[in-house]
Amino acid sequence: MKKVVIGIGSNVELRDKRVEDAISFLETQFTDTKVSVAYNTLPEGNALHQYTNAVLEGLTEMSEAEVSAMLKEYELTNGRTPELKAQDIVTIDLDLTVYDDKILRPDDFKSLYFTIGYNQIKNAER
Repeated sequence: MKKVVIGIGSNVELRDKRVEDAISFLETQFTDTKVSVAYNTLPEGNALHQYTNAVLEGLTEMSEAEVSAMLKEYELTNGRTPELKAQDIVTIDLDLTVYDDKILRPDDFKSLYFTIGYNQIKNAER
């Protein structure tokens, strides 16, 4: 089994519900999940609205490519388009940040919008 850590975010109307729905979906895809509480962070880039974020950790037998494809499919199904992304409008964002203890997205891994939730999960394990 491989450990995955996924950053979750949304900055549009009903963002709290969108994050909750993504968590519910991810909990059906992975085992032994641990999830941070949802929290708000300030807009980044050209975004105008604050984000609701969370972090989920779980185990999977899927390959890194399979996990990435599944996350991308969920985003597309839930309104994430290249046009909206270019405008910093984020219906839902699911970023595979860690796979099998390998940090895939070092900038995200160090960012406040990720570390708040990641630290919650790690501190709960102690």
